[in-house]
Amino acid sequence: FRFRGGRNSWDRFYYRVGDERLGRNTLILPLEIPAILELFSLFPSRRLEISVRAEPLGGVHSRRWEL
Repeated sequence: FRFRGGRNSWDRFYYRVGDERLGRNTLILPLEIPAILELFSLFPSRRLEISVRAEPLGGVHSRRWEL
């Protein structure tokens, strides 16, 4: 799987998260409770590596998202 944006595609990308004062980043995931994660609270001033992998659909629902 690859992320696509414009004419570019990547296996993974890096995302810089802000903090309470600057860059209050949030992430919205489908089928999650809570659906909106406040990244600036969970990972203040950190760099996240975001990637995808292929696995059976049944395993996704039992384990949830990995953060």
